[in-house]
Amino acid sequence: MKTRIRILLLEDNPGDVGLARSHLAEDGLECELVHADSRAGFERALEQGAYDVILSDNRLPDFDGGAALELARQKCAETPFIVFSGTIGEAAVVEMLKRGACDFVLKDSPAHLGPAIRRALAEAQERARRREAEQELRQQLTRINLLNRITRAVIERHDLKSVFATVAQQLEEQMPADFACISSIDPNSRAVIIGPRGPKARQLADRGDLPREGTAVDIGSTALEACLAGQLVYCEDLARDPSALMQKYWRTGVRSAVSVPIVIEGKASGLLYVGRSVAHGFSAAEVEFLKSLAEQVAVAAHQARLHEDLQRAFDELHLTQQAMLRQERLNALGRMAAGITHDVNNALSPIIGYVDLLLEADEPLSPDVREKLGIVRTAAGDMARIVERMREFYRQRKQSEPLQPVDLNRLVQQVVGLTRPRWRDEPQQHGLMVELESGLQPDLPPLPGIESEIREALTNLIFNAVDAMPRGGRLGLRSRVSHGAILLEVSDTGIGMDEATRERCFEPFFSTKGERGTGLGLSMVFGVMQRHDGHVEVESEPGKGTTMRLIFPLHQPTVPALNGRHVAATRLPPLRILVIDDELLLRRLMKDMLERDGHRVTLASGGQAGLEAFRAAQTRGQPFDVVITDLGMPHVGGAEVVRALKSESPATAVILATGWGSRFKTESLPDEMDALLPKPPTLNDLRQKLAQAVAMRAPTPDDPSQTATRP
Repeated sequence: MKTRIRILLLEDNPGDVGLARSHLAEDGLECELVHADSRAGFERALEQGAYDVILSDNRLPDFDGGAALELARQKCAETPFIVFSGTIGEAAVVEMLKRGACDFVLKDSPAHLGPAIRRALAEAQERARRREAEQELRQQLTRINLLNRITRAVIERHDLKSVFATVAQQLEEQMPADFACISSIDPNSRAVIIGPRGPKARQLADRGDLPREGTAVDIGSTALEACLAGQLVYCEDLARDPSALMQKYWRTGVRSAVSVPIVIEGKASGLLYVGRSVAHGFSAAEVEFLKSLAEQVAVAAHQARLHEDLQRAFDELHLTQQAMLRQERLNALGRMAAGITHDVNNALSPIIGYVDLLLEADEPLSPDVREKLGIVRTAAGDMARIVERMREFYRQRKQSEPLQPVDLNRLVQQVVGLTRPRWRDEPQQHGLMVELESGLQPDLPPLPGIESEIREALTNLIFNAVDAMPRGGRLGLRSRVSHGAILLEVSDTGIGMDEATRERCFEPFFSTKGERGTGLGLSMVFGVMQRHDGHVEVESEPGKGTTMRLIFPLHQPTVPALNGRHVAATRLPPLRILVIDDELLLRRLMKDMLERDGHRVTLASGGQAGLEAFRAAQTRGQPFDVVITDLGMPHVGGAEVVRALKSESPATAVILATGWGSRFKTESLPDEMDALLPKPPTLNDLRQKLAQAVAMRAPTPDDPSQTATRP
C-alpha cells in the first residue's frame, strides 16, 4: 500500500469531517484529505485529480451518496468508494453495494474507517494486478495467434524468397511493425544479402538511400555483427549507433530495431530485421516473440531449401514428405500449447474444484442450478482435456487408456444444448434460420469411447456445418447401428466442397474460411476417430451440402487394471495436512476441498515455507499426516520438497500436484512421492490420491488411517 494516500471526502458536516480526519490520523494513515460539501464541489474535486479512496456521506442537502457513486463510477470507476454515514438502512446499504460501493462505515463506529480503507486499497491493488495479468495473457494469445497465422501463410510456400516475403508482410500488418526485412547471410563473408521486404519497408527504402534488394552489405564492425555468431541484437535507439549503415536506417524513419539471426543446422543463415518509428519501441515480450518467430522461420526456410534441393530427384517421395511435414507442424503446435498448459490448468482448478464443492454442499440445490453447475463442470473438464491433447492430434490411443460406455444419444442432446447460441441464436440475430433435424435411433447400444473427445469432435462438426450455411439451412444429426458399428452423421444444406477440398479437408491448417478459420477443427476430429479405432466418411458436392459420418466400431469398453498404487476414493478419518502451492487461489481451493471432508489444513506459499512449516510441526510433536505440494514453484520446487520430506520423515505421505500435464514424463518425477495429483483436481481425484498416499505410507503405531488424527 502507498505510504501516503489521497482521499476525497464528501461531507457537509464540519464536525464529521474533523471526526474522519482525527480517526485516520489515530489509525496511522498518512493521507491528504480533500473535502467537498456539495455536488458542485464534488464534481470539481473529481475533475482536479486522482484519488486512492472516496468517502461519501449518504445524505446531503442537495445531493446523496447514490448520485455521488454514479458520478464517481463515470469519472474514476476503479477508485474504491466507501459510504461513511450516520444512519443508513440495510436496504440502502445493499443497494449501494450492488451499484459499486466497496464498503460502508457508520459514523458512530469511526474506528472501523481505517481498516475499511486499508481493505479497500488492498482489494483495488489485487484487481489491478489481475487486470495486468489478463492483459498480458491477451497479448500472449495475440502473439500466438499471429505466429499461427504466419505459419499458415508460409505452410505451402516452398521457395525461400516467397517464405521470407510472406513473413515480412505479415509482421508489418499484424504485429504491427514499420519495417520488416529478411535477408540471407553469405557463408563466405561477413555480409548479408538484402532479401524481401514488407510493403512499408519498400516504401521507406524507395524514399531513402537504403541498399536495394539483392545487394550485399558488410555488417562487420556494426552492432549487427553479433548476429553472425547467432546472437539477437536489440537497438533501442538507432540515433545512438554511429555506424553508417544504422544511420541510413535512422534517416529513413526507423528509430528502434530488433535483429534476430535465423539459425539453420547450427549456423546463422539469415537475418530477421524488424523496426519501428519510435525509440525503445519493442517490449521484452515482443523481442522474445520475434526470437520464437525466427525459429519457426528457420524451420520453414530449412524445409524450403530441402524442397528446392530434392524436388527434382525425389518426386516419388512427395506424399511421404508431406505427411512428415504435417506431423512436424502438429508437434510444433503441441509444443506451443504445452507452454500454457500449466497456467490454463491452474486457472481451471478453482472452477472445477468449487463446482464440485457446490454440488456436494449440504444445502439442497434446485434441479435447474444443479443442471447448470453440471454444464459448467463438464465444459471446464473438457477444456482441461483439450489443452492436454492439443499437440496430439494423431496420437494413437494407448492400450492403457480406458474406454468407458458412452450414451451417444444423450451426448448429442447435450452438445445441441451447448451449441444452441451458435446454430440458433446468432443466425436469428441476422434474420436467418437454421432448422435442426434430429434422427437418433432409440435404444442405441453404449459406445465404448472417451466422452469428452467425442463431444469435442461433434461440437466442431456442428460449428463447421453452421459456417457452411451463411444464408441459413437445415442441420441434421442422426445416429444408428450398421454392420457392427455405430454411425453418427452431421449434415448441412450449405455450400458443399469440391473434390480438391474434400481431399485436403483433414490437413492441419487447411481452411476455406480465411482469417476466421484455424484449419485445425477437422484435424482434431480425425485424430479423435483414430484414437477410437474409427474413421470419418465425407459426402459433399458444391451447392448440395455436406455429410460428415463418424463410424465407431463396437467393442467392449476397457477399464484399466488396478495395481498396488490405485485405491478407491474413500472418505478417510480426519488428517492433519500441509498444502504447499505458490498460487493463492489454488491454496484456498485445496483448503476448502480438504476441510469439506473434515481434515485440518495448514497452507504454505512456497517450497521453503512448506519445509519450515513441516519441521516446525515435527518439533512441536504435531507432525503432518500428509503433505500435498505443487511441482512447479520458484526457488524450491516440488521435487526438491518431496525428496527433503521423505529423507526427514519416510512415514509421511507425500502427494505431488502438477498442472503441466503430459509435458512431464513419469521418469522426470521423484520416485519418493506416494501419489501424483493432476491439475485441475476434482474432489473425487483428491480423495482417491489421498487414500492412495495414506495406503502406501510406511506404517506407524498411531497410523491416522486406522485411528483419529492426533490432537
